[in-house]
Amino acid sequence: MTRQVSEAFAGIEAAISRITTMNTQVATAAEEQTTVVSEIDGNVIAIRDTAATTTASADQLAAANDHLRELVTHLRSLVRQFDDA
Repeated sequence: MTRQVSEAFAGIEAAISRITTMNTQVATAAEEQTTVVSEIDGNVIAIRDTAATTTASADQLAAANDHLRELVTHLRSLVRQFDDA
């Protein structure tokens, strides 16, 4: 009977050891996932910031283009005045 109890305890100890190993693996995987999620979050924020900067630059370029168009129209008007004279 003592032998059976010892074997049962050994089996329980082995099961606890396997569970502990699995818990460690799960904890390690969770830490790695947290790191990856953090990196992805940082990348998404960088992409958002880049997109905002690009949008602002595009708006400035559009405004500059409109201004240049107005200048060209004005210059053409001035040239016509010289051509008519």
